[in-house]
Amino acid sequence: MLLMGESGNLGYAAPGNRALVDEFLQHVAHATLKVIPRGGGTYCMIEEPVATAQAVIEFICGLL
Repeated sequence: MLLMGESGNLGYAAPGNRALVDEFLQHVAHATLKVIPRGGGTYCMIEEPVATAQAVIEFICGLL
């Protein structure tokens, strides 16, 4: 699971990051991406803890 916020220098919306994520997803077929709205890059778990926790729970439940 790739988990990242939408904004900030390390966020999904930052120039280049979307291309890197797409390339990663092409090479790791079983990988999934969850972008946390209003979350900043790698700080999404601090800025949007409820949305981040929900995304992780959904991912884990999908493994069962």
